[in-house]
Amino acid sequence: MTNHEILRPVYRIVVTAFTITHVILGIISIPTLEIVWPCVLALLLCMGASYYAAYGRPKSLNLLRGESLVIVGITTLMTVLVNYGLSDGFPGYGWWNSGATEMILVALALRGQLPIAWAGLGLFAIAQSIGGTLNHVAAAEIVGNIVTPAMWIFFAAVTRWQIERNHRQIQLSEQKGKEIYQRQAEEYAYQITKDEWAGFLDGPARQALQEIIDNADHLTEEHRRKYELLELSLRDESEARIFLTDTLREALQSARAEGLVIDFNDIRNVPLPAQVQRKMEQELLQRLRQPKLYSELNVVAFPRPSRTAVSILVRPRAPGAPEQIDISNE
Repeated sequence: MTNHEILRPVYRIVVTAFTITHVILGIISIPTLEIVWPCVLALLLCMGASYYAAYGRPKSLNLLRGESLVIVGITTLMTVLVNYGLSDGFPGYGWWNSGATEMILVALALRGQLPIAWAGLGLFAIAQSIGGTLNHVAAAEIVGNIVTPAMWIFFAAVTRWQIERNHRQIQLSEQKGKEIYQRQAEEYAYQITKDEWAGFLDGPARQALQEIIDNADHLTEEHRRKYELLELSLRDESEARIFLTDTLREALQSARAEGLVIDFNDIRNVPLPAQVQRKMEQELLQRLRQPKLYSELNVVAFPRPSRTAVSILVRPRAPGAPEQIDISNE
């Protein structure tokens, strides 16, 4: 459920109920007024502003800034009109506009226009204070008519903040859940592929073992080196397949034949991103094609949370510090 779906019934019900109640109070106050037309006009403005604050832009939670400014202008004019038509010293339900303005501003706060709602409250406070003073309304009643809307706007702001906070936490939790499921699916698929590939490699391994058995009395150092390289290539295919490309396979065979020790360690268990694969291949080929310069290559693939996807440690044959090349996931 979205924030809009949660908040929409709240501001619609509250604004509609308060508008109906305070319009009725406004109608009741008409016989007590010295001038009637300002109250009638204010009632019409109230219904229009309330309707748009609650039902305007039905597909969106937030109102536009321009629309909200117009609504604030209407509520301010409404306050001026009501005070203009008041009988001297008669507040009470004669100030029906206070509750109506209050809920309109609450709707603005809930619909993403909190600063404009506070600005509207400021204009309302000024207009209500001036009107109340000119009509000799008690100071306590003037203050009460200003403080109550401020409290409602504050509660509306806290409500929206809490709902948005909860919604963000739910979205974050759902996103993390999707990432976990995706990673588990990738690891499972990778393991299946790895097992299938291991079964495929069983053929060359069995063939080599049979040759060793058949020629047990005639094995030379050359044979041993051949089978050692075969073992290393089969181990690569079984345990380090995420590192390999056709170009790398050929270069690995040649470099190992020249005595370069190459070790792969896959603790990632999911395929490498294409850009990481390309960068790693470039770095490895650069060194595999010069096997006499190096004694050992160690290549490690790290799990996804790590910023480093692949780390290559290169040990030179000549005395000197090893070189480390880190390839980022980004």
